Amino acid sequence: MDWHSRDQAAWHPSAVRPVYNPTHLIAGRAAAYTGYVERQLREIITQYHPGLLWFDGEWIGGWTPARAMQVYHYIRKLDPTVIINDRLCGGVKWADESIFPKVRQPAGNYITPEQHIPPGGLTGYWETCMTINNTWGYKRGDHTYKSVRTLLVNLIHCASGGGNYLLNVGPTGSGTIPKGEVRRLLAMGRWLKINGAAIYGTHRSPFGQPLTFGYATRKKNKIYLEITRWPRHGTLSVPTAGLSERIIRAYLLVQPKQDLPLRVSGSKVVVHVPNNAPDAIASVVVLQAAQGQGGK
Repeated sequence: MDWHSRDQAAWHPSAVRPVYNPTHLIAGRAAAYTGYVERQLREIITQYHPGLLWFDGEWIGGWTPARAMQVYHYIRKLDPTVIINDRLCGGVKWADESIFPKVRQPAGNYITPEQHIPPGGLTGYWETCMTINNTWGYKRGDHTYKSVRTLLVNLIHCASGGGNYLLNVGPTGSGTIPKGEVRRLLAMGRWLKINGAAIYGTHRSPFGQPLTFGYATRKKNKIYLEITRWPRHGTLSVPTAGLSERIIRAYLLVQPKQDLPLRVSGSKVVVHVPNNAPDAIASVVVLQAAQGQGGK
């Protein structure tokens, strides 16, 4: 979708104040519009060499899967390696095995669920796109910002499911990020400065089931437990189902030199933790597996 193209019909035409959000391509203008899209993409790709193209607006009337695939192949000739999201042509399925072998996704290299996080994540590459309040972009009267807790738990939830969290912020016309958004972003940054090892470069939870205390991610032989519900009685029970390795060590991410006592009890690893959580929203306990046994 292009908000101002003359090839698209405005939702509310007006010589003084048209409301664009176009509903459909004007009859007989689809070929001209497709050419316009290709010229714009050529400029972007050849002059700026983006690593990723994030399409949206494929629902507009008159934009067909055939035209979308024409544009897709045009892009691939310009840059065979650029990553493309799944919104260029809704409903068409194909496999771009030259980029991501053995991964099949709807019309792109990865899936983009909007405003929700799939429980347990999705197979293959995906990212949840979500607003920081209720509006994409900037809306002057929308101050219904998500809390820092909600935003951080969303980030952890996505990472635990093997996905990315694409968080939208809305700058004003002068390019200023509203203060309510800045405060939340800075708070997330402070948490990540301490706990970023549990998010960056990690893979999905190895457990394959919901965890009563929160979430999990892993990196090589380390399993990160993001605890959003701190245990009341000083013991953290972690299921061993899904783990093929032996856990040899546990510690708080904020205190890596101080081990936490642990023992295996039946189908669980029991870790003794302090009575008080190090972080009011999400504290991270690290489980370390024997060397050579950790997963990807």
